[in-house]
Amino acid sequence: MSELLSLILGLLLGGIIGHRLALGRDKRKEFNQVAAPIYERLIQAEEQALNGHVWAACSEADMSRLKPHLTRRERRKLESLIEDYREAARLAHTSEGKNPWEGAEPIQEEFYRVVRALRKLQKLLRLR
Repeated sequence: MSELLSLILGLLLGGIIGHRLALGRDKRKEFNQVAAPIYERLIQAEEQALNGHVWAACSEADMSRLKPHLTRRERRKLESLIEDYREAARLAHTSEGKNPWEGAEPIQEEFYRVVRALRKLQKLLRLR
């Protein structure tokens, strides 16, 4: 009798754990599908900034697609890191235009801030 009970309990427990793991795997795959192109663009932007060239800005549409896959804490962190990136881009350019890469020559000495901000964004969005 106790063997039958332990067998049934083991099957139920195994099914519940397996189901939870499968849900986590599906969520991770969905996150990676959304985050992979953004992560790739961040790497390209970092390489451009390291070489002293103009880089691409963070796309609001990309970040909006990413937010449903993040926890509340991760969303707040993402918003903070994006703001840090924008501030670094503003400091690296003397132009007050709409886009920081348009206008006057960028300030090369400030590019380290941009690279640091991009690396922090990459760390948050690394594939899981």
